[in-house]
Amino acid sequence: MVQFLVDSSFLFELYNVDTLNHYRVQQFMRTSVEILLLPEIALTEVAFLLEREGGTKAAVSFMRDMAVSKIERVSLILSDLVRAASIKEKYATADFDFVDCCIMALSERLNITTICTFDHRDFGIFQPSHCEYLMLVP
Repeated sequence: MVQFLVDSSFLFELYNVDTLNHYRVQQFMRTSVEILLLPEIALTEVAFLLEREGGTKAAVSFMRDMAVSKIERVSLILSDLVRAASIKEKYATADFDFVDCCIMALSERLNITTICTFDHRDFGIFQPSHCEYLMLVP
């Protein structure tokens, strides 16, 4: 079965009903047959963004949903952090954020070539070691 990594921007859009991309994410989730892997590192960023945009209630709702979600989670290992630091350093002028660098590193370690994201700039610039480029959906 094909696996996709889920970026913070994708998850944020799923929970933020006031955004234009919310419907696209819902449609994708309804029709997707791929296994979605959620990097645990993204949870903090999404909770922060939801609280900033929608207050404590939005963040708490997200946290409770994640506690019972069937989306498989994936943790970073030491080599992912080392690789994320290398990516951050190599692409310093692009100013990738920490979570994106970690997801890029995870994609290489797990040999995943597709990312669920709306951050096309960063993931489009990145040149992974395990494939020519990352496919970005939806």
